[in-house]
Amino acid sequence: MKRNVFIGFLSFFIIFSVFFEWKNAFPETPDLTPGMALSFIRQTHEYSKITSQIQLHQDGFQKGYDQGFWSGGIIEPDESVVSIPPEVKLTPKGLLFFKNININPNGPSFVTLQKSQLPLTEIKNLTHLNREQPAVNVEFSWQYDTSPSTVKRFIVEGGLGTAILHHTPEGWRMETIRLDFSKRPAPISPEEKQLEEKDKNEQDTLRKKREEEKRAEKIKYWSLLRESKTPSEQIGAYQFQFTTFDQATSIMRAYDFTAQISNVDLKVDGSETTGLAKLNYRFSLWYNDIQEISQGFDPETSHHWIQIISKYGRRVEWKAEEKGIIDEVFKTLKTAHSRWTEKYGKLIGQNSP
Repeated sequence: MKRNVFIGFLSFFIIFSVFFEWKNAFPETPDLTPGMALSFIRQTHEYSKITSQIQLHQDGFQKGYDQGFWSGGIIEPDESVVSIPPEVKLTPKGLLFFKNININPNGPSFVTLQKSQLPLTEIKNLTHLNREQPAVNVEFSWQYDTSPSTVKRFIVEGGLGTAILHHTPEGWRMETIRLDFSKRPAPISPEEKQLEEKDKNEQDTLRKKREEEKRAEKIKYWSLLRESKTPSEQIGAYQFQFTTFDQATSIMRAYDFTAQISNVDLKVDGSETTGLAKLNYRFSLWYNDIQEISQGFDPETSHHWIQIISKYGRRVEWKAEEKGIIDEVFKTLKTAHSRWTEKYGKLIGQNSP
């Protein structure tokens, strides 16, 4: 019997020693709690990103535009509709809440908050994976319930995520994480909805005012343009008769015409005779089309002259033996052109509003 007791005791000792050695070689893996999992998730770059860069819901861009938080990408109703261009910009109102807006016509669009918001995050499920090394699949969700009501008008409600953590001798480590935004808009309360409607109505009023101002500018522009082309005062009329002789071709040309200067243009009506051929002509130069007016003296012909060059390269030249008539016409035309430019030049020079 003593022999059996001794053998039993020896067997127990051997089994205990083996278990002790195995226990030291393979320490027990601590359980991954939901709180621990959430802490690991919040430390990742991916999670940190969704606290400030949030996806717009399907109607978020249109809502933000209607309420005046960003501009561009939509042409006014009375003009052609175009696709959303990259030059969408935050308005001063939008910059109170957002740092940036990134519009993607072919995918999800995002806004970056001025101040990051920690979403409400909930661990939904922990599943142990069948691996040699202990690992857990974590399913979680997040919601932007704590975001300002103004921001919630445009963003999605939150999203779903999955992460895998594995255990190492140093403890639990994050292996992979994936976050998918929801497509549903963030819920807003009736009170928040009323504030949103108020903002939209105020913006509609401002937009209508801008449209009325724009229409008024167009009316003013076209009215002044019409006025700038319609003579309302005849300032002077001058008769010119002179001849030119081309030494190389021995051709003489005789000119006989009348120049009428008004408050908006110059009209010329006359003829050019070369030999037996006579050419009648009539044209006008709107002051907006005149680029240069100059005068001078030609010693070869002993004629004083005025030269007018249009913006399109046309040249008109008048000659006279008497300097007084050239001086008078030059001064009258320059004064009329300057007055027109002072009154209409800046407006006509710009594009139609």
